[in-house]
Amino acid sequence: MSDHPPGKPPYHDILEDVIVSTMRAQGELMEFCAPSKGTLDFPDARINRHFSWLALEYGGGSNRHLIEGGNNFSLRTSQLRAKHKLHPKAKAILAQRGSLPLIPTEQFNDSLVEACVGLVQHHPTRISSLIKQACQQTLAAEAASLLETDDESEATKGSETPARKRPRRVLISPLLIVFDYLTIPEIPGSRAYALLALRNYLFESHGIVPAGLADRPVKDTFSVRQVEEALSRIWTSLRPRHYSGGEDKLPRQGKHAIDGLLRQFMALKGILWYRFPDIEQCLAYCNGGIFHSNHPTISNANYELDRSPYLVRLPDLGEIVNELWGLPIPVRGGDTIFRGGLKFSTRQGLVVAIHGGPGTGKTSLALALGAYLAPLQIDTLFLTSEEAKDDLLIRVEGLVPAEFRRLTFYPRKATNWLTIESTRPDRDDGDTQILASIEAALDVLRNALDAKSSQDGMVPKPCRAVIVLDGLHDFFFPGAYGSESVQQGTVVPAQRLRSFIEKCRKLRALVVLTTSQEWAGDAALDYLVDVALHLSYAGDLGLSEKPDRQLLVTKARHQLCAIGTHGFQIAGVKGLRFSPEISYQLDRMSIWKTRLPDEHLVKNLLRRTLSPEAAARLNSLDKKNSWRPEPKDFYSNSSSVNLYEGANLFINGLGSGGKAALALKLAMAPSFLSSASDEETWPLVRVPQKIIVISFLYPEDYYKRIMTRLIDRRQDEYGLPAKRLRPRIHVIHLYPGHYKPRDLFNRIEWELQAAELYGDPYNCAIIEGIHNVFIQFPEIQKHRLFWPQLYASLRSRSLTIITTHTTLTVPHALDRKEYRIDDDRSEPLRHALVQKTDFQIEVDPVDKNDVLNLSQTNTDTGQLGPNNFTLKILSAINQPIPQEHVYWSRENLILFGRGPEIDGDKKNSSRSNPSQRPLALTR
Repeated sequence: MSDHPPGKPPYHDILEDVIVSTMRAQGELMEFCAPSKGTLDFPDARINRHFSWLALEYGGGSNRHLIEGGNNFSLRTSQLRAKHKLHPKAKAILAQRGSLPLIPTEQFNDSLVEACVGLVQHHPTRISSLIKQACQQTLAAEAASLLETDDESEATKGSETPARKRPRRVLISPLLIVFDYLTIPEIPGSRAYALLALRNYLFESHGIVPAGLADRPVKDTFSVRQVEEALSRIWTSLRPRHYSGGEDKLPRQGKHAIDGLLRQFMALKGILWYRFPDIEQCLAYCNGGIFHSNHPTISNANYELDRSPYLVRLPDLGEIVNELWGLPIPVRGGDTIFRGGLKFSTRQGLVVAIHGGPGTGKTSLALALGAYLAPLQIDTLFLTSEEAKDDLLIRVEGLVPAEFRRLTFYPRKATNWLTIESTRPDRDDGDTQILASIEAALDVLRNALDAKSSQDGMVPKPCRAVIVLDGLHDFFFPGAYGSESVQQGTVVPAQRLRSFIEKCRKLRALVVLTTSQEWAGDAALDYLVDVALHLSYAGDLGLSEKPDRQLLVTKARHQLCAIGTHGFQIAGVKGLRFSPEISYQLDRMSIWKTRLPDEHLVKNLLRRTLSPEAAARLNSLDKKNSWRPEPKDFYSNSSSVNLYEGANLFINGLGSGGKAALALKLAMAPSFLSSASDEETWPLVRVPQKIIVISFLYPEDYYKRIMTRLIDRRQDEYGLPAKRLRPRIHVIHLYPGHYKPRDLFNRIEWELQAAELYGDPYNCAIIEGIHNVFIQFPEIQKHRLFWPQLYASLRSRSLTIITTHTTLTVPHALDRKEYRIDDDRSEPLRHALVQKTDFQIEVDPVDKNDVLNLSQTNTDTGQLGPNNFTLKILSAINQPIPQEHVYWSRENLILFGRGPEIDGDKKNSSRSNPSQRPLALTR
């Protein structure tokens, strides 16, 4: 085994300082903000100044996700790169991991402040975006609470507002922000490292550890039964009362130590929020910069814990137990399959069997598990009878993503954590002698692990070591392949196999046994091990279908687990990754509420139509004419509808009506904060649209070209300059083929998660061209529940969802009528409609008899040209269905109507420039 120093969890060298910096930044931001005031105007430098020390701490690309990220700027400014030129006092502040001053005080003079200004990033960084995002969530909750209080006050004028209904200041736990910050956005499996670090931090701060984890007696422990009781007390307090409909708030501490620990752990996961009586006590807590629960400064901290407004129920007890006791698996999808981690037995041993035929990836999976656990300072002993040592060392490098190798706590060399012993059994020695030598080696190893574990601190590692026996069939019975005795039906004695497994379990380590499915002991092995995994291929390798690696989980003895078939991959730059079944992903999301459309945030694009006179002029122009309409050429079409943010829109139509462009136009339209006042006074929401497009039709360049034209058209409609509230777009373009539903679902889910971990979430999703699924994506077509499952996932977030579909028609040779193609392949369409579509829009060619009161491009009779389409609103949530239609110009990417005399324009208020309206800072 390699000789590592006594184990410390990942990020142990910076964790407490990052938590303190986060608390101080939260306090500074909360002091600036109010429920009626958003975070957009708060300078990012005032957050980044608390974290500039990280840029000095890490260089050369180490822990890059803490310094850089996505579209954000780096914490490391150009002046920070020149360390030798730093102001001596500024350098001392950074060395002490303090906050750089930006305003002169008695302690910091002008010259020091001037030197520090260049050391602080003044643009958005990943950490400033995460903290602002967390604050914005609480501000939205407070604003909703104020609206509720105002409504009740209006209904009960003259009476005093009850104390329990008065507004409070809400704060998201700094541990949740740090949890997100320590996770590499593109590598979801890295969340396991952050979980272990923060879990151990809570154990130490509360002075208790899970029972059974330590190798020696520990004074203060808690059991699974105590966790169950503490969880019950949380839910008893938070659930609504039967008669009053009210609920109690939780104190920070309970009667038992486990109460406080579990409540902070729930806050770490975003399930509970902090609730302060007033802003002063919130600021006192944040600026104190002390999180430890047993510290005298906060022993009487005056805050309570409240449920997240988005919470439906608490997680399952089994999942919480796995997360507190178990070994986190740093593999993408591993947290879903093993429901938070691998939980060991009370004897602290866990034996995993990996079955599979030749080439299914048994050795690679076992080797990768050791590689991904190496940053937890868990060594791996790899015993093999089939592979050469040098070949395994080369293979392991390709199983780990480059992002992991840049972590400061990842071992620099594979030989630092991996010991490979090649044992080739001699068939003449017999299985008894081979087993005896292996079991003797295991006894020696157990003694070495016992001696090493005795040097660990209060919080033990969740696993002492990983032991891999690669090719158990060769170790246990050398004649397994082609042996005459096996062919005659000789079987391995069950007692001998049971004894061997028990010796493995006594190692109190993670023991992985890989085995072929063609030896006599394979059938009995699953009864003896704790976790059983079966690897296989699926698909016809002789056709165009790509081979699909599958992981079948058939047994998990000590824990809640996702039993069933999942996908997994071991090739590519992302290394080993799992692709869990959709149902298990949704099961974990089910604790959160389905988000409803926000009727306070309105897109008025369908009510903002071009006048017929301007439309006629625009349609008659040639390419050389540069005339463009202005905001005054649009009128308020009161007969149409407003669209709400967070709504589910379905756009259907015949043929090529420009539905992709229309979907993009709706997605990138600015939003307004509606109220009872006149629409002209509605403030513009200063949140640029970030759009994800799942395209079954076109590549990314197609949508970017359309978006460029639409930005110009938006300036015509709203007077917004191109650079102001400029939308961004990311396209997942799917090529025709045998794409698995779970792979597409997880690809979308992980892209949305990555954006949230950057502090830059998407606010609109476009599913473009689902009719193409019927022909070019047979696997998705066969999975009838894919669409409702996908929509259920999307609606767990504050996302506007827009789906486009083209109805296919064929002409009839005799009666010259067109008939719609509608068979079982249109099932996704029906599911889309079932999923509570909030707005249904039909885009069809205009009727030949449909005329406007002014001439259009082709004739003087008022008939519409071939590039114009009728846009019909078939359903609209909480609004009457319009009787009049809006028209869509596919060529000019603009909406126009019949005119204010027909559509209605009472005050013509939208002729004023919306860009001059008041600004709404909250979403």
